[in-house]
Amino acid sequence: MDANARKACERKLQEITQRYNERRLLCLEDIKEFEEVNRQLLVDGMSMDGVTVQLDPVVPPPLDDTPNLIADKICHDEAVPSDELVSFVKHLRVANIEEGGILSIPGNVCMGGECDLKFLHGKLFIRKCYTELSDMLLKETETPAFLIEGTPGVGKSFFSYYLIYRLIQLKKTIVWHSASSSVVVCITPTATHFAGNLLKFKRQLNDRSTWYIVDAIRPLDFNAVTLLVTSPDRRRSKHYENRCCTVRFMPVWNWEEILQAYKAGVALAQNSPELELSEIEKLFRRWGGVPRYIFQHAHTDSQQAILEAVIGEAVVQKLSDYISVQDDDAVSHHMLHIDANTADTGEFKQYEKNIVVFASGFARAQVLDKFPEQCRDEMLYFRNRLFRLPLPLNSI
Repeated sequence: MDANARKACERKLQEITQRYNERRLLCLEDIKEFEEVNRQLLVDGMSMDGVTVQLDPVVPPPLDDTPNLIADKICHDEAVPSDELVSFVKHLRVANIEEGGILSIPGNVCMGGECDLKFLHGKLFIRKCYTELSDMLLKETETPAFLIEGTPGVGKSFFSYYLIYRLIQLKKTIVWHSASSSVVVCITPTATHFAGNLLKFKRQLNDRSTWYIVDAIRPLDFNAVTLLVTSPDRRRSKHYENRCCTVRFMPVWNWEEILQAYKAGVALAQNSPELELSEIEKLFRRWGGVPRYIFQHAHTDSQQAILEAVIGEAVVQKLSDYISVQDDDAVSHHMLHIDANTADTGEFKQYEKNIVVFASGFARAQVLDKFPEQCRDEMLYFRNRLFRLPLPLNSI
């Protein structure tokens, strides 16, 4: 190892040590990048040129078939889960599907254990794509890894809650790790475990029958069936895609789904049932099929102002690049959305083809209005550069 590589390792060790000491939680991104240098970092500790990291040994949770464990038993290590998260998982076990495709979770729970989603009152609208995508995941038992991408705010996390519910019904072991929580959850048929370190569940994760569900975090490599749900982000998904995973895309909501959720009273905002239908339609025409801004932030001025801000920042070239390679670009994903083929086309299986579309007619009009001006400026710049280019020395 040369001097530069050694210094890079030292810096990475120092960063990991600092994060762990501050939060008592290891950053999985750092672990993944560093694991090629020392795979024993998390278990035995390591010393390199005076830089030392000493972590507690990884201890797997108790065996799940211990007779005295019951379905709502809670076990956790030094990481203390929030009351909202504990309540959500506990009540998800006894949820049921009501008429009209509503997943009803008893009690006034917070969806996913997130406090800002308490207003959902335990009701989740089951989109048709949720059912079809989960059916596909459960049928392809030989596939070790799945990736589901979609526009930010379209409901990918809610899909993962629905899938966890179905896996609970099938008595599967689930390890759930979300970017929105510092706690990892392991759900078994007999108990629920919480930990601040993913590798506390290493034994379960190396079991092929376990489901490892990851939300907006780059997953580590285990034998468990792995599902990553994420917005487009090449930094997060590029490594994962190299595992030959099955990739599917979540479509944006259509007007019929928005209307059904609104009428059923399970829309994503505390005051959304009180919104006038005309206001819902107006927001849909501006934002397109992203319920985060139609329901959840319908009356949040700072969120509603985002669209006007990104219109001012929209650059035609950047939008064009996004069409070719979808990535985590705040401006582009508000103006352009990822849709999907909702039926098998022969060439593409259901939800296999991503289709980039304008977010709405409003977004399309704003971009096309900017197009002539931006293209004119680019052509003038290119022409001026051409005129400045020198002729070859042997020209006549």
